[in-house]
Amino acid sequence: CGPCASLNPAFQDYIMDHLSEVIPVVYHWYYPSDQDPFYLTDVNMNMTRVGYYNINGVPSGVVNGSTLSNILPNTVETKVATFRGQTSPITITIDEQRNGQNVNFTVNVTSDNDITAKKLRVVAVEFSHNYNVAPGSNGEKEFYWLARKMFPSAAGQDLNVTAGETFTYTNSFTIPTGDNGWNADQMYIVAFVQDDSNKEILQAKSSQKMTTAKITASNQYLKVDPGQQVSQTLTVTNPNNVDLDFKLSINTEGSYLPTGWSAQLSETEISIAAGASQ
Repeated sequence: CGPCASLNPAFQDYIMDHLSEVIPVVYHWYYPSDQDPFYLTDVNMNMTRVGYYNINGVPSGVVNGSTLSNILPNTVETKVATFRGQTSPITITIDEQRNGQNVNFTVNVTSDNDITAKKLRVVAVEFSHNYNVAPGSNGEKEFYWLARKMFPSAAGQDLNVTAGETFTYTNSFTIPTGDNGWNADQMYIVAFVQDDSNKEILQAKSSQKMTTAKITASNQYLKVDPGQQVSQTLTVTNPNNVDLDFKLSINTEGSYLPTGWSAQLSETEISIAAGASQ
């Protein structure tokens, strides 16, 4: 929809800045187009979840079971802030194993208190999916946190756990390839315990590995004489506790490059050991 395209950038920026405390899942509705490729991925799942929250217009947002009046960052933050610092007696762990496009996962749920008549919902989520040409009429080309498939279904798994015991749920799926495929390197699992009586989320967990990187330059400002070139060395630091591969690119939208100017990186992919720099 048109308002989605206008509101999503600020909403997405807010979520990106709060991924340490918010686990986003986005469901796509049939309105304004029943040809939305993300809606068509699993029509039953999307319709079930949209109906579950009684959504009657898009874009809509729900935080911990409560529907928001809009998805403006200050509205989302006001609701998130009411839960910030709260704890849960429930612990969720996710073990995900891959063999090519095949994914096997196990979700374990334990609790300090008895859990009765709740639902465990598990979602295969794609972090981002980009198009060279907008698939719809509103011009959007970048889509995030896409719900691709729910296990065992959108209805969820009945959950009853005695305090101190562990409930284990195991399943598997194959990541589709081809023109309508999913980005395998963007896929991860989200699991959450939900109370259907009030739609509250009692605990949630993501298997996504959150990493950071730091880029520094010897001189942030350089003088360029007419018709000349300048270069400098950038240092990329991996502050994480695992070895990582990094893809480097120049943000042409966020960088100021006058007409006729160009910038290039001599390295676009680098491997950096944990705690090291290159």
